Amino acid sequence: MSASGFTRKKKYLLVFLVTFSSIVYLIPYLAYDFYNQFKDAFHVSDGQLGWLLTAFGAAAIPGYLIGGWIADIFDAKKLVVWSCYLTAIVSVAVCFCNSFAMLIVLFFCFGITSITMNWSAYLKIIKVLGEDGEQGKLFGATDVAYTIFSLALEYTIIAITAKYFVQMEGGFRYAYIIYAVLTVIIGIGIQLALPKYEYKPEFLGSTKEKLSLMGKAARLPVTWCLGIFTLGYFLIRSIAPYVNPYLTDIGGHSVEFAQIYTVTVRTFTLMILYTLA
Repeated sequence: MSASGFTRKKKYLLVFLVTFSSIVYLIPYLAYDFYNQFKDAFHVSDGQLGWLLTAFGAAAIPGYLIGGWIADIFDAKKLVVWSCYLTAIVSVAVCFCNSFAMLIVLFFCFGITSITMNWSAYLKIIKVLGEDGEQGKLFGATDVAYTIFSLALEYTIIAITAKYFVQMEGGFRYAYIIYAVLTVIIGIGIQLALPKYEYKPEFLGSTKEKLSLMGKAARLPVTWCLGIFTLGYFLIRSIAPYVNPYLTDIGGHSVEFAQIYTVTVRTFTLMILYTLA
C-alpha cells in the first residue's frame, strides 16, 4: 500500500473506513455510556462496574505502551481486521454472560482486542495512507469521523433500546449483539477494501539510540501538552457516565435523557480537545 497510488478521494474514503474500526473502543465503554441500562441488564452494583473498568484498564494501559511494537512486528491491516473480529466475539460472550467473574475476564479481553491490537496499527495505517504534507489533514479527518460516528451510533442505540428493549428483561444485552454485527461488517469492509499494508520503520538505530530519542521527545513541551489533553479527555470519558445515576435517581430525569446528556457532553468535550490540540 503506497500513498502515492491513491487519489485524494480514495485516501479519505479509506481513512473513514479504517476510522470505523474505532467501534472496538466504544464497545468496552457501553457499560459506562449506558450506565443505568447495563446495571439493570447485568444486575451489577456501582462498585462492580468500577471493577469492570479496572479490568479493562489493566489490559488497555499496557496495550498503549506495547501496541506500537506489536504493530511493527505484525501486519497492521491484519491486526485491525482481527481486532474487529475478536472484539465482536467477546461482545457476543458479554451478551450471554451471567457471571460477574466472567465479565471481569471478558472486559480484560476487551483491553487486548481493542487497544493492544487496534490502536497503534490503526494509526500506522492512517500514516501510510498520506504523504508527508497530508498527515495533519488525514489525522484531523479521523478525529472528526470518530466523533460523528460514535455520537450517531450511540444516539441510534439509545433510540433502539428505548423502543424495543426497554420492556424486555435484560434487553440492553442485545445492544452488544448489534455492536458485534456492525464490528464484523466493518472488519470485512476493511479486509476487502484496504490494499496490502506495508510499513517500513523510519528509524533503524540501536535500542540505546531509540531510548535516547524517547528521552528527547519527553523533554519537548508539545509532548506534555498532548499528554495533558489526553489525560483530560480520559478523565472526562471515565467520569461523565457516573452522572447518569444522579440525573435519574436524584434529578428525576428519564434514563434516556441522562444517557443523551452524558454522551453529548463526553463527545463534544472530545471535539473541543481535538480543536485545542
